Amino acid sequence: MNVLIIASDDARASVLQQGATECPGARVEKIRDTRALLRRLATLEPDVVLIDLGSAEPGALEEAFAASRAVRWPIAVFVDAANSDTVQAAIEAGVAAFVVDGFAASRIKPVIDVAMTRFRAMCRLRAEASEARLALEERKLIERGKAILMKQNGLDEDQAYQLLRRSAMRQNRKMADLARSLIAASQLIEESKS
Repeated sequence: MNVLIIASDDARASVLQQGATECPGARVEKIRDTRALLRRLATLEPDVVLIDLGSAEPGALEEAFAASRAVRWPIAVFVDAANSDTVQAAIEAGVAAFVVDGFAASRIKPVIDVAMTRFRAMCRLRAEASEARLALEERKLIERGKAILMKQNGLDEDQAYQLLRRSAMRQNRKMADLARSLIAASQLIEESKS
């Protein structure tokens, strides 16, 4: 497991490193400088990112949250204190673990485990939401395609659906793709009439 530690304080980075090495097979990389962070993350390809912000100011928190929004790795952020707005911002940014006043080497491995588990769960939810949006979009296309067939050919809804389904099967295409083509052709014909 590749663990990336981002910490400006060497003593706190050492605590994170000590805790991270309790993970079986952990390889730990530490960086202090967060310039070009996204590029460095892409190069290092960590399995988990631990960011120590200690008693950082809101600007540093925002940088960490921006990185969390942009990358696709589990991120655990450690801070000494936080308010409800900071916690809300961390959740919205997709930080997998936000640890307030819990900085101890013995807590690092459990935090990594939670961050990775929560990250995988968030990824699954995102994928399911994406699939649901796609299914809804495809359903809307099919409905529009059916409406065109009904209007142009005087078919009822079931007949239009069956025609669209048979045509898609015959052409070895998805119904939504065929409906999209039907919609585009219909729009082209309408445009040529005006």
